[in-house]
Amino acid sequence: MNETRTLNGTTLEAELADHVRQAEAQKSEVTDLLTRLDAEQLNWRLEPNRWSIGEHIAHLSLTNKQYVDAIDRAVREARGRGWTGSGPYRYGWFGNWFVRGMEPPPRMRVRTFRTLEPSRNRSGSDILGEFIATQNGLIAALKTASGVDLGRAKFRSPFVRMLRLSVGQGFGAVLAHNRRHLWHARRILSAAGFPT
Repeated sequence: MNETRTLNGTTLEAELADHVRQAEAQKSEVTDLLTRLDAEQLNWRLEPNRWSIGEHIAHLSLTNKQYVDAIDRAVREARGRGWTGSGPYRYGWFGNWFVRGMEPPPRMRVRTFRTLEPSRNRSGSDILGEFIATQNGLIAALKTASGVDLGRAKFRSPFVRMLRLSVGQGFGAVLAHNRRHLWHARRILSAAGFPT
């Protein structure tokens, strides 16, 4: 049986509690990053065909909102079917491979779907507000999933219909995707020529 932990008054399985902590830490990191950048720094690109820090964070909001919505539907369906459990959960190798592939540093460059390409030259406060809202949605979904069998409940990727992930792997993919783009943002910050 999986260990449980209390987090802000909510009892969660250890896996979910760890994900909530990661999501909160990412929210803090993005807040710290965006509130200290001016408009020029936020929108500066290392190369014309590469994204700025602002675009990387805006992309996370576009992508993760759709993932969280799909995960929420899968959790509701699993509850309706009585697919409960407290872990440890069993995850398939392909989904695990997919999640590992999202981790930084990127091993290969992947072309983003046009619908997930962020707008340029947006304000830091708008980008931050969207990210916080999306991240709060992720945290709410993590808490709602407590008691559901995270390995048995599955959903189709909103972007690649043939890709099916378990809910647990979906949470892992969202957090890894955040880490990947935060890694890109940190590289931009330390790049030669970054405006100071």
